Amino acid sequence: MTQFSPKAPKGLVDFQSSYGKYLRQPNASQKPKNIPARASKIYEELFFNNICGFISNCFPVAKSLFTADQWLSFSRAFFNDWRCHTPYFSEIPKEFVNYIKQGKHTLRLPPWFCELIEYEWLELEVDICNAVPLKAPTAQAKSQSAQSSTLYVNPTLRNRTFEWPVHTISPDCIPDTPETTFLAIYRDQTHRVQFMAMNAMTCALLEIITKQPSTAKHALLQLAEAINHPDPAQIVAFGNPIIDDFLQRGMLISMHPT
Repeated sequence: MTQFSPKAPKGLVDFQSSYGKYLRQPNASQKPKNIPARASKIYEELFFNNICGFISNCFPVAKSLFTADQWLSFSRAFFNDWRCHTPYFSEIPKEFVNYIKQGKHTLRLPPWFCELIEYEWLELEVDICNAVPLKAPTAQAKSQSAQSSTLYVNPTLRNRTFEWPVHTISPDCIPDTPETTFLAIYRDQTHRVQFMAMNAMTCALLEIITKQPSTAKHALLQLAEAINHPDPAQIVAFGNPIIDDFLQRGMLISMHPT
């Protein structure tokens, strides 16, 4: 059976391309003929305001650090220059992050801006992702005290390292110098987005369990090996309370073998 692959008429494709270019840059492009100016103005404002809304709603902290005109110029530059690679409105903020990351824009931005919007996007991503936090089968399984249980990472969790303290940035707290920051962003069993600031060692421990679910002892011994610690038993003793805390927060789940 021959598969039919319909194509839009060339005239329609040309019109959409021409009008799309005009909508992005009305002052630099010519409006296609036979489109009433009033109707076109509605479309211009509708498209641009929608894009502005998606961006502003995802990045409230970043937006609060700039004047309304500055933020509008960021949105306009993104609207004019970037080509989104997704049909989903909820992913437009991620496209904005990609636009800033690629660095080809001419916007004058502070050095922490890219990481701040990435952090704010992660909060939204965790909130809307389809993953469901794992639930322990019994109350006893909330503790890693049974050494035979296997630790799993909450599937909504994002473990990230930033060069700036993005979780503390606000209009009253603007960092002057970089500060390596380790953050875990996740959704708990009440479906609320949470974050936890960590140090390099606890971040590495979480990464070990993310890559390979294992018992608490095995994960801690892997951590001791990774940092070349002379006394692995000390790392195990140090790490057990940390894992207990991760379990209580819902970042990890402990599952007993059947």
